[in-house]
Amino acid sequence: MRYRSSRTLVFHNDGDAFVACNFLTKAVFECSPDLLEFLRALDDWSATVAIRDLAPGYSEEELTETLASLVEMSALVEENSALHAREDAFTRNWKWGVPAALLHFCVQDPDYMSLNEAEDLQRSTLAAEGEKDDPVKVVEAEHKALERALDRAIVTPTPENVKAYLELNQRLMAQAGDFADAWRGAIWSNPSLDYSLVSPVGSSAYVKA
Repeated sequence: MRYRSSRTLVFHNDGDAFVACNFLTKAVFECSPDLLEFLRALDDWSATVAIRDLAPGYSEEELTETLASLVEMSALVEENSALHAREDAFTRNWKWGVPAALLHFCVQDPDYMSLNEAEDLQRSTLAAEGEKDDPVKVVEAEHKALERALDRAIVTPTPENVKAYLELNQRLMAQAGDFADAWRGAIWSNPSLDYSLVSPVGSSAYVKA
């Protein structure tokens, strides 16, 4: 088994000690000078045998337990693990720098939400605010949900995220189509509302005798 230090760690000087945060896993832990040096030394994949040379005072059992603990707190990454895959995906797809990544992944809620869950959340939020029947608020919520779904699909283009965006976009397009059909029906039923008949131009124009 091989290990390396996580590439999604950020560090903060908290006065008495450094605090590390892995923004992909939201894990936060205190980082001693010895641990900082250890993580710096493991910037590339290393087997347990090679790592043992970096911790000469540890027995084999102690080293195994320490490595497991560091993996659990997301300080180290185990090769071919779930975190390894997440870091690779982040490296390939994220183009906006570490500060933006810290905000997006650690401060905000990055967890995937299905279309039905998103709609349920919108309804409950509107109901809680007493705006369930306010068409302006409903449309605003729908547009925000579409924008959020698109942003998530761009930043993390997984099949689930892209599918969620396409489903929501298709639903809103169908809603817009219903409005267009109703518009045409209202014009046909009320010709006086058809501006092209009231003020025709081009080939539709005629001069009233």
